[in-house]
Amino acid sequence: MKILTSCPTQAVLYLVLSFFLVPEVRAELKPGQVRRVVARMAGFKLPDKAVTVRTVAETGPTAAEALVDIETAYRLEEVESGHWRVQEIRVGPDVWEQITLIGAALGADVPGDTCNDPERFITKPTVSEPSPRRARCLLASLVSVELPSDAVRIRQISPLSLPLASRPSAMAVVRIQVRVRLGRDSRNAWQVLEIRPGNRGWTNLEHVLGALNQEKSKLARADLETLSIALEKFRQERGFYVSADNASVMVDYLSPRYLQRVIRVDPWHIPYQYQGTSDHFTLRSTGPDGKENTPDDILLASSSPKTSSL
Repeated sequence: MKILTSCPTQAVLYLVLSFFLVPEVRAELKPGQVRRVVARMAGFKLPDKAVTVRTVAETGPTAAEALVDIETAYRLEEVESGHWRVQEIRVGPDVWEQITLIGAALGADVPGDTCNDPERFITKPTVSEPSPRRARCLLASLVSVELPSDAVRIRQISPLSLPLASRPSAMAVVRIQVRVRLGRDSRNAWQVLEIRPGNRGWTNLEHVLGALNQEKSKLARADLETLSIALEKFRQERGFYVSADNASVMVDYLSPRYLQRVIRVDPWHIPYQYQGTSDHFTLRSTGPDGKENTPDDILLASSSPKTSSL
């Protein structure tokens, strides 16, 4: 049987098949993609403009590294006269994370008084915020950057007024340079896998998030226990628990006589839940996922009410 390779129909079929069989060309990872992914890494919800991408290098079909600048705010607090410490980082609109919790998750101590040298950093006692030089030193120590370096730049410092605060606070808007490693997830979308600030080694964000949620779970349980103790004191004096289906209402009944510290939201910035009758109550944090009745919920309930015998 003779094959007619010169047949026009076969030629057309070959061209059509060749079009569909062309190897897929992998799209280059763009700086805009990196900017969006970094702005939302590990619970962050920063505006895209807060991230500046300096370099991007793909290291494999599903991996890349980038050098980026991240701009956000830090809250500094005066721990004693003339001495300051970094207390919180802003991770989203009106959302702050405690530096001590992040340090515990990383297994690292928050730097102490290395930037409180009287000869270099102490200013007049009347100043309500740290000098830019000291703030830069504090932030550089926090992320293991050796000064002098352009990896930490102070954009602005201003006094920060907090309700019921007993110590002066200041907000520093800072731009910090870090390296990130990116990879594709199961949906083929890019995500930040590791981060390397300053001279530290690479930190796996998934592991840090897991450890951070464990620390937050401990803190949430401690909050619920504090509320439970206050409710028991309320019942001892009144003969009944607070009857309400809202934690804010319950806290208003308890403060300040039975509850010295107002507790309304959990470490994931979600309001605590309360269901209470005259003889029973249940307290709840919805945990890391923020969803009710899931395995990561944190619950605390009163003892079962006594029933009278017939």
